[in-house]
Parts: sequence; structure tokens; C-alpha cells
Amino acid sequence: MGIIRFIVSFVFCFSVLLSLAQKKYDVEVNNGKKYYVFIVERGNTLYSITREFKISESDLKSANPGLSTELTLGQKILVPVDKSGYKQSEFTFKKHTVEKGETFYGLSRKFGVSIEDIKGANPGLIELKNGEEINIPVKNGESIQKDPVENHIDQNLQNDQNDNQVNQIEENANQIVANDSIIEHKVLAHETLYSIARRYMVSVDTIKALNDLQGNALSRGQVLKIPIEPVKVREVLNKDVPKEDTTFYEYGDSKRKDAYNVTILLPFFFDQNASHLASGSLSSPKEILPKTKIALDFYMGVKMALDSLEKAGVNLNVQIFDTRGDSTAVAKILKDQNVDQADLIIGPFYKKPVALVAQFAKEHQIHNVIPFSASGKVLYGNPYVSKFIASNGILIKGTVEYIKDHYPNQNVILIKSTTSKDDYAYQKTREFLEEFNISYTEKALSTTDMGSYFKKNDLNIVLAPSANQIFANNLFVGLNKTMNKFGYRDSTVIHLFGTDNWERFEGIKMKYKTRMNFHYASPIYADWKSEKTKLIVKDFRSKFETDPTEYSLHGFDLTMYYISGLELFGTGFFKHFDQIQTDPVVNRISINQLGNTNGFENSSYFILRYLPTYQKILTK
Repeated sequence: MGIIRFIVSFVFCFSVLLSLAQKKYDVEVNNGKKYYVFIVERGNTLYSITREFKISESDLKSANPGLSTELTLGQKILVPVDKSGYKQSEFTFKKHTVEKGETFYGLSRKFGVSIEDIKGANPGLIELKNGEEINIPVKNGESIQKDPVENHIDQNLQNDQNDNQVNQIEENANQIVANDSIIEHKVLAHETLYSIARRYMVSVDTIKALNDLQGNALSRGQVLKIPIEPVKVREVLNKDVPKEDTTFYEYGDSKRKDAYNVTILLPFFFDQNASHLASGSLSSPKEILPKTKIALDFYMGVKMALDSLEKAGVNLNVQIFDTRGDSTAVAKILKDQNVDQADLIIGPFYKKPVALVAQFAKEHQIHNVIPFSASGKVLYGNPYVSKFIASNGILIKGTVEYIKDHYPNQNVILIKSTTSKDDYAYQKTREFLEEFNISYTEKALSTTDMGSYFKKNDLNIVLAPSANQIFANNLFVGLNKTMNKFGYRDSTVIHLFGTDNWERFEGIKMKYKTRMNFHYASPIYADWKSEKTKLIVKDFRSKFETDPTEYSLHGFDLTMYYISGLELFGTGFFKHFDQIQTDPVVNRISINQLGNTNGFENSSYFILRYLPTYQKILTK
């Protein structure tokens, strides 16, 4: 197993913050039984409630007749105070002796059961002690399962392709001895189990099992048995063997290391939250600040990816700092915390800190990935920076190109925003409309009647490139009033194209989005119904006892991609973005350099659409 070392002070602050954020609930007595009173808020699900109160879904439904998975804001749910939450009759037990360093999470992953089931099988068990014998529950009729996270990683390793793999095997053919479907690989300097597994498209566990390895440590010159399909071995042996090419291990100024240093800069606002949460009371508890919630969600995705990479044999030294969203705090971190020794910097979020860190990365030749949107200026003249999501310019171009491809020769209306902050988006939209030879008319916003803008009994395309909430709300109101007028209600169709910001605006009714066939381009999209997403969500729930957000899965995708590149290609991995292959959950990844002396940007995006059937679908 790989080693990931974290800065201790961060872990402490993170734990304290989450503990402070625990809510207090009123207690209600019905028929002599006590119940916590839970009021449904935005984002709550039946699953998240059962996890928060550690109660089974069936027990919760028994206490609330008629309760379904469809919850509504403000809905009152009663949660029994006195609950067992664990039915021993459903389980048999396996004895397990706790080993040094084992955790509840590690055991739950190892045996494929939940943390709550383990604790339920061991009444009074609070912490694990070395040598202690505990019960591991196994549902009747089932056997102990392998770690689902490891299964997921193994599948990723087997599915990942690498254009250089055949050449790499050829270059080391003098080290290979064919034995049916087994070859022998001589370990070279700085190789790890993870990089070898990726190279031969097998899992780390398979290599360890075949070579009876207890840990992940390898030594130079060590010979490993690697399972390879026989046809692939024969192809290699029939080729002329070139001399070993060490460029696979050294790419110019790229360095391969036994362990890589990663610095993560996120705006947690720990101090601000501590005082904010402490100001609450039992009757009026405070919640974590929204800006902190985004950082925490992102971090939990990062943490899940780091855990997966550690299991795959990656060795990292990880430093995590609270930037407080302040450039002064960031400057102090860069000066005092040995960030110049980092091999990768993830973050920060805000404009001024982003510019500061990007310049630092350039001066010290450290790659810096910006997780969210940032000014394109940070990329110019700086080949050590990359933006992991598409810029607004790319999203605008993608939107206009989509209209060109799907709605040729339709009536296109461009609505100008009422705020100057949207001028850039408006001008870029005009440029792309003209570039793609799309005819359009420019109109002003009206909240009363825009009927004269549209062609009756026809399809009309409305483009409104704005990130302003008031403008978006007023536009929906105006369009809805227009559609309500006689003559437009049934035969005139509107397809409205806005921006992904509108998805985060409160107050825009779902019926408006569906009626206007609302479309938008987004750098991130979570398909919660896909099997891949369900697998990640299941592991996330088990680890953090809550549901992930798109921010969480974005953090997971980013970390898996960049650290996989670091492990495979060394510190110069950014020269090989086209060769890094992972299986992202909410991102499409196509990172390209904007000229030889500039930085990199992800040019991929999604187009989403609301249907009249109240569904949101992926259309591109």
C-alpha cells in the first residue's frame, strides 16, 4: 500500500469544523415515544437522513406512514430517539483480530460491510485497539466481499489504454522471459507497483498476489512476474528488440521520484466558521458557510481519490492549507510552508490568490492546476498552469456551434443583458454567431410582452448569455407571459439558451425551464443514474456518511487525473496530458496547451437540456 502523509493541523481543524456543524433537533413525544423532529431542507434525501440518524430506512418509514423517497422542502419527519438500527437476525459473524493501524473505514472496505454494521455487531465499541477481537457481520447467504473501491480501481487499471505501452514493452524486451501468459519484469529506478500495473494493464493486487508481496516497496533490479495475454507476449518476442530507451523514465527536466509532494490550497475559512457556528444555539443552530461547504465538498472528493491512489501503491506527501480566500494568507503560506518543494499544487479558488500561486508556480517550475473558472490571463506566458474546466469562451462557442448544428435556419434572437458585467459574454456570442454565419436579431429584455420577437407556429431560438440572476429571473417571467398570450400557447416553441450559472439560481421555477426547453453548456455533469456514478456514490457514502455533490466528484476526477499523470510521467507530466487516461465521473477531459509558452486548458464541455416532461437530459 502506498503512503500518503497529511499535515496534522488541517486534519484537526477539519474534524473540529464538522463536529461543530452537527445539528440539534427538537424532540416531540407521540404515544409515549420520543422522536427527533427533522425538517427537510434543500439537498436532503431519504438516504442522507438515515445516515445522519443511523437508522434503517424501514424503521424511518414505520415512524412516518406514507413516507417515500420523494421529499419536499419543509416536510416534517419524525425520527425515533430510541432505536436499535441493527437487526442481528439478518447477520452471521466472522471473528477478526484488529491489527495495528486498522480503522473502521479500512475494515468496512476490507470486508464489504458498513461501519454502522461493524459497530452494531460490537456493542460499546468506540475505538479499535491492536490485538482486540471483534465481530465482522456478514448478511445471511452472503460471503465476505472484496473492497469495492479496489475492484473499481482494478477495473480502471485494466481498461486504461496507453499509446506507448507496446513500445515500452519492446524497449525492455531483453528483460522479458515468456512463460505461457507470464512475463518477468525487472524493476527500474523509481518504478512503483502502480506505474507497473498501469504499464501492463493489470491490477496492483494481481501483481502482489502473483509475487507474494506483502507491501508495496520495490527495489531496483527486483524481478516481478506479470500476467500478460499469450498473444501479446508472442508479438513482443517476434519483434526486433531495440536498445533500452530511458526517455520513458526521464522526460527532459522531468524527474521520477519515490514519493511526490502535493500542496492543496482551499478556502475553508476555518476561523470564520468556528465563530459563526459557535454563535448558534440549540434552538437556532448555525450551518457551515456556503463558501466553506463548496471547499469541503471538493476536498472530500480529493480525499477519496487520494485514498484510492494510496491503495494502488502511490506514495505522496500531502500538505493542505486554508487560504481563507485571502491573497495575504496565501502569500504567507507560499513563503513559510515549503511549497517550493511541491511537485503539484492544487488550487486555490479565488481570482487574486489564483494569480499569486500561478506566478509562484512559474518561478519554481511547479505545475499548478486551477480547479474552477479563472481569468485566461493566468495562462499567458506560463506553461506551468492548467485550468481543469472549460473557460466561458469555450462554453459560449460550444453553445453557438450546437445551435448551428441542431437548429439551422431557425429564428435566432439574442437578448442583451441589463448589466455591464455580461458585456464580454454578449460580445463573444455575437462573434461566434457571425463566425458560424448564423443570422440573428438583437433585442432588449421585456418582462411584459416579447411576442413581436418570435415567429408564430415555428421554433424560435433565444440566446441570453448572462450570469446575472435578476436578468435570468426577469427573462423567464417575460417569456412565460408571452407564451401565455393567445396565439403563442400551443404552436410557438421556444428553445432558450442561457448559462450554467442559472442552475444555481434560486427562484427560477422548474416549469419555466421545461416550458422554455432551457439549454446550457456546462463543464461538469453528473449522471447520477449511471453505474459508474453509483459505484462512486456508494463508496463516498460509506466513507463520509453523506451524499457527494458535483463539487465532490469534480475534486475526485481532478485528483485522479493529475496524480496519475504525476505517478506515470514524473514532474513533467503536463507535457503528456494527451497520454494520461483515467475514467472521470463528472468531467470530460481534453487538456490542450494554448501555444508553446502558455498554459493549458480543458476544452471539453456538456450541453444539457430541460424537456417538457420535466426531465433534464444530456444532448451533447
